[in-house]
Amino acid sequence: MKLSELLENLRGIKVANFHETEISGIKSNSKNVGIKDVFVAISGHTENGEKYIEEALLKGASALVCANPDIAKKYSRENVIIAENTRKTLAEMCAK
Repeated sequence: MKLSELLENLRGIKVANFHETEISGIKSNSKNVGIKDVFVAISGHTENGEKYIEEALLKGASALVCANPDIAKKYSRENVIIAENTRKTLAEMCAK
């Protein structure tokens, strides 16, 4: 599936950096990220998934979904999607 197809009709997102690419999966655990996956950085009670973005990219993530707009500036060469609610965005993407 193409990234643009995955993002189509999603509400509550802002595409900060975009370069069309094929997507092979969607992961919220950086340890499970593979080449061409979308990594969704979810903030929990004790951990912030954004601290694992670097690991996800090193493993081949093609796109990032996070809540922090500053991530788009830091990773300007990467596909970055800013989501109002990363958990909801993850669920909507997985339903496609």
